[in-house]
Amino acid sequence: MAVCDVNAASPPVELTPLIRKLRHELSEIRERALKNILSKLNHNLITYDDLVQEKLLFVSLLEWFNFPVVPMKEEVLNLVTNLLKRPSVVEQLIGIGAVEFFTQLRPNVDSSLQAVIDSILDGLFVLPSDTFQRYETESYLQPVLTLALKHVVKCLKFSTFPWLSLTTTDRHVLSSSESSLRSKNSKLIWNTCELLRDVIMQDFPAEIFLQRPKIVQNLLSLTTLGLSKDGQHHLALQAILCLEQLCVFLRNRLNFHRDPSFVSSTVSQNSSMSYCQDARRLTHSQNPSPGSSSPRPSVIGRIGQRPRGDGQDWDAESSNGSSAHGNVTSGISNLSPLDMGHVDQPELENVDTLELQFQQFSLPQFCVAILEHAMPLLKTGSRRITIQVLELVAEDLLLIVDAVSEDVWEDKSLFGLEFKEKLIGILDSLGEIITYHKSNTSSEKPELAVVHHRMAFVSVSLFTVRLLQVLLPVEKATSVLPETLVTALLVLSVDMPFSLEYPNIHESITAYLEQMNSENYSIYKQAAEAAYSIECACNFMLDVHKEGEKNLLDLLELAEQAIKGLPFHQYFVLLKEYLNICSDIWKSAGADPLLQNKSQKVLLHLLSHPVPNIRTEAYRCCLDIVKECLGIHNAVKSISSISCGIHFLLHPRVLYEICTFGLQDSQHEVCSAATFLLMYLLQGRLMMAVETWNKFVETLYPIIPILQGYANTEEPLGNCILTLSETTTENEEILPRTTRLRASLRLFFSKKPLVRSVALKQLMFHLMEEEESHLKRPLLHGSILSSISNILIVEKPIELKLDDTRESVFKAETVEKLYSIFISDTVDLTLRKSAAEQLIMNCMMLPCLALLRKLLSADPVKRLLMAYQSSVLLVLFRVALIFQDYGAITSETAVLLCLLLFDEAARKEMWYHLPIKVSAHHAVSPNSVVLPFSCEFWASKHVSDMLKMAWNLSWFHGTDNLVTFSSTLKLSSEDINILKLTCATFGLQDCFNAITQAASHREVRAAVTKMFFYILNDRLALMCSGSPGGATFKTLAWQTALSRFLQVLPASSEDEKLLADVISFLNKFMKEQKNISEFEHLKWILDVALKHNPKSLLDLVVPPESPAQDEADELKTAVRQQLQKELIAFFNTLLLRFMSVTDRKDLELTGYFRTELALKLLQYLRVTDAPHFYGLPFLERTLNSMVHVTALPGWSSYSVTVEPFMICKKYLAGLLEVISSFYVEWGGNAMSFMGKGVTKSAVLCLLHLSHEMSIQALDEDWVSLWFLPYDTSEEQGQFRQGLAWLIPLWVDRDPEVKFSSLAIGSALTSLDMGCFALAESCQNISGGLWGTVINILLDKSECSMVRREVCKSHNCKNEFSWWDSNFLLPVLWVWHGSGRKNLQSEVVFASSSNFSTFLLPILKSYSEPAE
Repeated sequence: MAVCDVNAASPPVELTPLIRKLRHELSEIRERALKNILSKLNHNLITYDDLVQEKLLFVSLLEWFNFPVVPMKEEVLNLVTNLLKRPSVVEQLIGIGAVEFFTQLRPNVDSSLQAVIDSILDGLFVLPSDTFQRYETESYLQPVLTLALKHVVKCLKFSTFPWLSLTTTDRHVLSSSESSLRSKNSKLIWNTCELLRDVIMQDFPAEIFLQRPKIVQNLLSLTTLGLSKDGQHHLALQAILCLEQLCVFLRNRLNFHRDPSFVSSTVSQNSSMSYCQDARRLTHSQNPSPGSSSPRPSVIGRIGQRPRGDGQDWDAESSNGSSAHGNVTSGISNLSPLDMGHVDQPELENVDTLELQFQQFSLPQFCVAILEHAMPLLKTGSRRITIQVLELVAEDLLLIVDAVSEDVWEDKSLFGLEFKEKLIGILDSLGEIITYHKSNTSSEKPELAVVHHRMAFVSVSLFTVRLLQVLLPVEKATSVLPETLVTALLVLSVDMPFSLEYPNIHESITAYLEQMNSENYSIYKQAAEAAYSIECACNFMLDVHKEGEKNLLDLLELAEQAIKGLPFHQYFVLLKEYLNICSDIWKSAGADPLLQNKSQKVLLHLLSHPVPNIRTEAYRCCLDIVKECLGIHNAVKSISSISCGIHFLLHPRVLYEICTFGLQDSQHEVCSAATFLLMYLLQGRLMMAVETWNKFVETLYPIIPILQGYANTEEPLGNCILTLSETTTENEEILPRTTRLRASLRLFFSKKPLVRSVALKQLMFHLMEEEESHLKRPLLHGSILSSISNILIVEKPIELKLDDTRESVFKAETVEKLYSIFISDTVDLTLRKSAAEQLIMNCMMLPCLALLRKLLSADPVKRLLMAYQSSVLLVLFRVALIFQDYGAITSETAVLLCLLLFDEAARKEMWYHLPIKVSAHHAVSPNSVVLPFSCEFWASKHVSDMLKMAWNLSWFHGTDNLVTFSSTLKLSSEDINILKLTCATFGLQDCFNAITQAASHREVRAAVTKMFFYILNDRLALMCSGSPGGATFKTLAWQTALSRFLQVLPASSEDEKLLADVISFLNKFMKEQKNISEFEHLKWILDVALKHNPKSLLDLVVPPESPAQDEADELKTAVRQQLQKELIAFFNTLLLRFMSVTDRKDLELTGYFRTELALKLLQYLRVTDAPHFYGLPFLERTLNSMVHVTALPGWSSYSVTVEPFMICKKYLAGLLEVISSFYVEWGGNAMSFMGKGVTKSAVLCLLHLSHEMSIQALDEDWVSLWFLPYDTSEEQGQFRQGLAWLIPLWVDRDPEVKFSSLAIGSALTSLDMGCFALAESCQNISGGLWGTVINILLDKSECSMVRREVCKSHNCKNEFSWWDSNFLLPVLWVWHGSGRKNLQSEVVFASSSNFSTFLLPILKSYSEPAE
């Protein structure tokens, strides 16, 4: 049996399944697999050397922390620690990004484990340089870092930028700036902020300020000066401007890292790994330069390093002196520039990089820090600070979009919890700020304060909603939104001007409120319904007064909605107009039933409205219509055409409402109006057409039981009601005979004795006129009629109910006994008579009445049939008369008459003494509507303001016609001001009017500041939507207001300050024009800019050559510089907008502007070259603008005084001087960031210039203009520099500089002279031009854009068509002239360089002798 060697490597088949299980989704399986591996290690079944061979293990160990459930953290970290003792493990872990992974993981574990991670990180930094170089290009496992970070902290879209190392000079510059920001000298702080914005931030990548956050921290601290009252606001503004610019540059850097053109196959061009590689190349130079003291070996070079970046450290004498020059030729090494560019670099930072990385700001932390410091500043009373802070947070919001995901609310990591807490605090602050500004727009405040608070309210609200949209999904709002913000959202939801101006934002606000499912949303919904009702009311009134045929159905629907808002505005003209419409609808006999029903529905709602004022007005309007139709003034008019106007009231439901509830209303005015209305109807027979009267009588039938309840002998209406049942002559009665009989009998149930007496008189006619009345009992004599008025009054009412008993109502035994007595001959006659009476009453009459009562109670059809049979009614009354001394029979008779006379009339018990107990019908009007809004709702100021605004806006068709006011709801001057401030069209027009009428600079600047708010609001409202901004601005005649400031050049420092503000505004406006289609605005600006009167705006670009003498001069100079800065920025924006111009005439105009600006900038460049004016801020701006000017071909072609090629020559001379001064003469300075802004802009200009000169030149001699002149040194004599200045740029730290300089080489080598010149300039470099180009092409750390530029195809006049590279082909061409021997040597070089397999056979075949 073989003995197992425990020290031997275990077969991979045993470990691979276990390692794969370390990545299983189930935590139990992962845990078992890990324990299995650890157990095998403990029992020596496997060794750490075995594990080292498993590359998947290292990925699995890092991904262990990716899962939601992470057990055995300490065991995993200890295993990694033990594995780190093997050098190869270190290499592999670095290759998969373990350094940054553990750096990010450290803050998210317990403190006990942080020490273990620190030891792991220490072990990872112990790495030999040769092994580092082998693994630095292996990026196949790089995604592990991204994946791990995503799981560890779910809320991050982007955390930190790749680490950038700095030179000693760079660190000194940053340290000096940071120290200056902490100074107590206000002027020094101001100048430092200016330097940061104009120079340092232009040179350094923006992420540097997050990785070394002290400057940012100091800037954030300076913002707090905006809250102080010691006059330091200007420093806070400077800090805010710096932070805003940093946000913009950070977004640019994010785009840079996302740009595929700048992505390399390994780590980032600006990563710490690539820079460590650069540093380590210092020790691997095969042929070190003797002139090693130079900061960068170059074909030309000045030894030394600039200690600062402000351009003020050397005077003209030092820059022209020869003492700084070394032996030029001796400084030329035989290395390739790819190596040569990194020899003897200034020392990269040797500080504890890990410690620095722990101190850096992540992008989300930076974004939140800005918000935290910005919130208090939004409560200041300074417009300038407020607008700048809002500009800052708007830029910050764009970074938040890129950095933070909506998962922040569910992230349970320590970072996520802390981040969530800060965001909630920020949202809470925003809610307070919104409420604060809203509460300070009252009429008690000065007008300027109201303007400020309203503008701030709108802008902060827009920002808040956008922040919510970015970070907080609506469905998660319930558990996140603080109460203060919910309250603020309610205020916003009912802010009518805001909702009208920003409907999309308002929609989001209501969505968040709805999700909260709170009382606030209910308030908003009610307010919205009320506002809609008000809108309907106004539309109804406007439509009513329109001429022509009206759509009655639409009007009725509007009216139905309008009455909901009546309690608020109580505009009773609406009631009158509506009732007139109802009257018109019901006039015609052939009216549409649908219209009649809808109109009647609203009428009944009005008559029964819960609000007394509305109910009173409805009755009053109805009474007015009745008076108008039935008044005595109509006696001479056609009655038929007028009286039909009351038809809308002649309906049972309407009269039922009036009689049942109107006459009994708690409001005296309602009762009075209802009384007079009924009297007019009852007494208006002579004023009514026959049709109308008959309709009224027919309508009256079902209402008579109720109407008779008001009958009395003391009041006019009561007497009118009594006359309804009165009989005089047959032709004059109002009602038919049966109806009058029923009415008379009904009066016997009245509670008023006098009414019952009248009823007896009325009934006697019917009794006497009854057929064969003289033969019917009882005889109507005085004794019978003495108590007849009370005959139907029952003391104790009975309950009507049907029982299930089968017991007969007839008592058979009793009947038999009485009947036997009645027929007996032996019984006394008196007794027999008594028996007969009892038989009739108790045994026959009473049971028959009871039986009839049960039948009528159970059968409504029979009851209705008998109710209108006069004989039945009279018989029952005579029964009551006959048996009036027998209570049981009179009670049953009264019940029967009650059933027949009262047909389910409502509330009968109020007016009648009924013999039965019935349930009261309609204790409240069935037509009454429940008030949709409570009294507290109307009392809310926010709601009442909203509805007041809604009323006026609806009434006057929006803000355009808001010139008069409703008598009921008059807008205050405060309301009008708020409305106009919120509406961008009105607000901007007011600003233009204020500018036109302004009597001082201060008034103009105040108006311009307001205009900044509108541009910002436009941007916030459209942010993330992709829509172009400034639409409102483009519709206004703004040229008239601003023309005088652009056409009349400033004559004083105050004029310059004002012009700077105007230009700044126009610049912001133009930037918002994403897709500008109208060229008229731009053409007008160009006309102004080019118009000489006697000078134009372009003349202000060039500063006067006069140094400042005193403090006043310094202030003037600062103002003038600010104006120049704004002008250049504005012209740059115009140039960008011109890119879309296609019309030939427009192209001519823009081209002339471009050329004129180019000439002005050339003067500016010369001024900056003057020794006493030398300064980087001016130079940075000039070169940046030159990049814009020269971007389009033909930019030099439109001057009328200077030839295009001459302009190009002047530009070339100036730009070469800049490159020579800032790059070449100072040794290239490839690793330092200082001066990178100047270098990048200059190289881009040179690239544009190379193409322009190829167009404008008449021959190939123009290439020679690109040669630097001969340089003379004492030791070497003349040395022709040629194009050697271009070579160091190819190995610059910045990929954009590399790409641009390579592209310049491409342009120059398109001509033979350029090919020879470039080859000659590289003849002393190891590998020459060929080696340089091949190294760049094969360097995987180079970005794709740089490598593509090396091998980009180009049409070249050359016989070697098999490879048309801009560089490779000219090289072959040059060496072809010197023989094939050189090519054979290059084949060897290409082989040793692992050149592309497809190129090597081509070179070999070309080097073989021809047959």
